[in-house]
Amino acid sequence: MFDACIVGSGPGGVSAALGLRGRRVCMLDAGLLPPPRPNLESNVFDLRQSTPDLTSDLLGDDLSGLAHIFRTPVSLKLNSPGTSFILELADRITPVVSDSFHAAISLAQGGLANGWGAGVYRFHQRDLGALPVTTAQLAPFYDAISAHMGVCGAEDDLLSDFGTEPQLQPPVRLSANMARLYARYQSRRAFFHRHHARIGRARLCERALGVDRDECVEPAIIRADAVEKSLRQLDAGNFSLSERRG
Repeated sequence: MFDACIVGSGPGGVSAALGLRGRRVCMLDAGLLPPPRPNLESNVFDLRQSTPDLTSDLLGDDLSGLAHIFRTPVSLKLNSPGTSFILELADRITPVVSDSFHAAISLAQGGLANGWGAGVYRFHQRDLGALPVTTAQLAPFYDAISAHMGVCGAEDDLLSDFGTEPQLQPPVRLSANMARLYARYQSRRAFFHRHHARIGRARLCERALGVDRDECVEPAIIRADAVEKSLRQLDAGNFSLSERRG
């Protein structure tokens, strides 16, 4: 006998289960499973050294990974052959019609968490808009989740976007390329800020990294208000990015 039954093991389901800890909970999920991906069981650096052409594995034989170009836009990482199962059948079984937004619904086991990149960010009041809830009301729940899973990052030039995190842990190690880029950015912050470009560290869930945090490598997050301008177009000096691991 159970005290509660939760249908679905996505982020909403596991959050409900966490709130019911100490009780007898049954979680049911009959969703879709990911396809086998034997050719992608490695990191990107090693794959690029050992596999001459990853087009089929990453984009599909029919280039379905580029479907966002001519179809309802979704996150690029949900279009590849290995992740397309996350949204599979949703348009047919649970269609959502709206003129103002596109809903991404998952019928896979684990839901949209299958495509989660371990990023964790709190809502700002401007994000909530006219919703009948405030960031102050959400804060105790954010604090509880942060304590449970651990959030690592830095209060840097993206603080206005990410907000404060009372229990913030130190960021994971940057890759060699991103460490060089970040150092160059730090030396010319005033220049970048004049061009409305900022670079900062991601906020990541430590539990989701799955390994010793000292062995993790973070590629970094880059945010530019003027998206059409690349770093090279900013005339901030030449960035030489090699394929070497640090």
